[in-house]
This record gives sequence, C-alpha cells and structure tokens, in this order.
Amino acid sequence: MNKELEEIEGLILNLDQRNYDYCLSYEHQENSVTIKRIKNIAARQLKLESEISRYQTITKQLEQHLLNVNNNKNQQLENNNRSIKDTSKIVNTNDIIPSQVHSFNENSPMIINGKKVKKTPRKYIFQLLTAPKKEINSPCLSICHDCVSQAVDVALAINDGQLDQRITCNHHLNANSGIIKDTHINSLKYAINSMADQLQLVTKNVSKVAHETAIEGKLGVQAECDKSTKGVWRDFILNFNRMTQNHLEQVRDISDVSSAIARGDLSKTMTVPARGETLLLKNTFNTMVNHLNLFASEVTRVAHEVGTEGKLGAQAKVAGVNGIWKELTDNVNTMANNLTNQVRDIAHVSKAVARGDLTKKVKVEVEGEMLDLKNTINTMVDQLSIFATEVTRVSLEVGTEGKLGGQAVVKDVGGTWKDLTDNVNMMALKITSQVRDIAAVAKAS
Repeated sequence: MNKELEEIEGLILNLDQRNYDYCLSYEHQENSVTIKRIKNIAARQLKLESEISRYQTITKQLEQHLLNVNNNKNQQLENNNRSIKDTSKIVNTNDIIPSQVHSFNENSPMIINGKKVKKTPRKYIFQLLTAPKKEINSPCLSICHDCVSQAVDVALAINDGQLDQRITCNHHLNANSGIIKDTHINSLKYAINSMADQLQLVTKNVSKVAHETAIEGKLGVQAECDKSTKGVWRDFILNFNRMTQNHLEQVRDISDVSSAIARGDLSKTMTVPARGETLLLKNTFNTMVNHLNLFASEVTRVAHEVGTEGKLGAQAKVAGVNGIWKELTDNVNTMANNLTNQVRDIAHVSKAVARGDLTKKVKVEVEGEMLDLKNTINTMVDQLSIFATEVTRVSLEVGTEGKLGGQAVVKDVGGTWKDLTDNVNMMALKITSQVRDIAAVAKAS
C-alpha cells in the first residue's frame, strides 16, 4: 500500500511539472484505478494545452493578417503603426505558450519515485508551434501551420490507438508558401507519417498472427519482418515470432503425448523446453502420464497374478495418488480381495466334500452370478448329504437291523444322483427278495 502511495505521489508531482510523457507511459502491474485516473487526467491536459497552443497560434496569425490589411489601407498612418518588419512583431513563445507549458524545457527534470531525472530535450517543437510564416530568419525553420496542426492530430490519434491518420498537407504544391524543400517541417511531416506507417504495419502483422492463432487455431503463423523494420520494432516482431514458435512446439508436444495416451501408449512424455507457468504445465502433464502408467502397470500385474497365475491376495500399490486414481486403485484391490475370499471359501467347501465332510457350506457374502454359484454349491452339498444319509439308513436297516424292504428316498434329484439312488434301492430290493426266498425254502423243508 505504501509503495502504491509513493507511485501515486510521484505521478502527481510529474503531472504538476507537466511531465505528461512520463505519466502516460507509466506502467503499473496492479493497474490501480487511481493511477488510471491520473493517466487520463494527464492525457486530457496534454490534449487541452496542445489545442490552446494551436488556437493561440491561429489567433496571432489573424492578428498579423489584420495588421497587414490595415497597413495597406492606411499608408499615411505608417509612422503610428508598427511595421511588419519591426522585430517587435515577431511572436515570442513566452507570449503564446502558457507559463505552465515551459516546464517542458530540457533543463526541467522529471520526478520519478521522488528522484529528479533529466529529460530528453525537444528541439524546435515550440518554434514550430508558434512561429508565424515568413518571420523566422532561418529557412530551415520555415513552418506550415497546417502541417503542425495535422501533426498534433496524428499524434493524438496514435495515442488513442487510431493509426490511419496522416499529415496530408500539400504546401509544397503552393509556390507562394515560402517553404523550401529542405526544411524541418518537411522532415517532421515525413517522420510522423513514417512512424504512423511503421506502427500500422507492425500492429497489422501482429493482429493478423494473433487472430489466426487465437481464433482460427492456426499454429506456427509468423509476423513479417523485412529489412525496413529496425530497432525496437524488429526486436518486438522477432520476440513475438519466437513466442508463437514456442507456443507451436508446446501445443504440438502436448498433442503428441495426448494422442499416444489415446492409443494406449503411456511411454510418451513432454520433452519440449519450457519455463515459468509453461514448465509447471509440462511437469503436471508428465506427472499425470506417470500416474496413468503406474496405475495401468499395477492393474495389469494384479489381473495377471490373479487371473493367469492363480495367485490370490494380490493388491495394486500406487503411491502418491489421490482423487479418482485412488478410488480406482481401491476398487481394483476390493475386487481382487472379494474374488480371493470367494474362491478360497469355495475351495474350502470343496476340500471338505472331498474328505467326506458334508457339513461345510459356502458362507461368503456375494451377489449376482457369484450368488448363483454359491447357492448351486450349497444345494449340491445338501443333495450329497441327503443321498449319503439315505444310503446309510438303508444299509443299516438291511445289513445291520435285518429290516428288509427299506428304500432310499432322495427328492428332487436327477442324473447320476438319481441313478445311484435307484441302484441302491434295486440292490436292497434284490437282497430282500433273495433272503425271503431262502427263508421260504428253509421253512418248507
């Protein structure tokens, strides 16, 4: 907060000293509303003082014109009137330019963060704004007020972001203008128009690249940079092209890795050089690929051990994962654990049946088809138990207790179990018949 107050105080001091160029070019990272307002005030004040200077110049010209007309009509009063050649007729810049504007002279320092810094001198600017035609001794300082006025309009338009205005004054076509070819006003006209052309060319190229990249999605588009582009504009375009090239490489690297993931290839990672937030994106993307790779490897290992090698109890281990990846890992481990418990319970019951123990049943909690399997195995055990019980009963009745005619009763059986039951009953029936026949013969004898 204190730093922002110091910056605002520095801007106000420069505004009071009429250092508008510093105020308008000042950049603030946090973009304070107060600083924006100060910059707007500086822009309006600069425009206002430029207009005042222009109107004062026009007023002086009108006064000169009226004096000349009066001199032509009243030659007899020439001694009472000032001659056009009188040096007092030369306009003094101090009379035209407000006293506040004189702070623009090269000896007036700018105030930046409380420190005085010497400004760059502005040659000829007030001479060009204020000197009347034909009253400057040096031909190099001959001016055209239309050019100066248009130059101010072009400069203000550029400041407002309008780059289509130019100085269009054709004073060179007027033989009575009194302005020679090699004069500063022509240099000013050429310089300002060239500056506007260069700005328009640069912004057009940059806007075209930005539109094609951001709106149309065309990557790798480059702004044109010919030999006529020099200095900071050349550096700007080259840096801009370097930025678009880096953006192209980064996006295509991400696209290549994403396509590889979609194809199931998790061996690809981003390798393009990057810095700052792009480096953070690169590291995050590569971390995601590594987690996917580790997760896929662990799931494949567990599935292979359980499904192919028959190793029950295997668990996936993926360190450092959260969110959906942790949920997926936990679900895979839960599936493997449930499958292990179910298979081991079935194996336990099967071993008991093999040992002749028909008291064991599958008790693990299951659902769906595993529940059908559980019920089928338990039904099988029940039928085996009933069959064994009935066969044992018939055997005891016939063989031990001597009760002939006993039959095994096993309901709802089919296939082999029905055949076994029928065979046991057939055997018991034959034994009963044979024993009774023998008994009948014995009684008869």
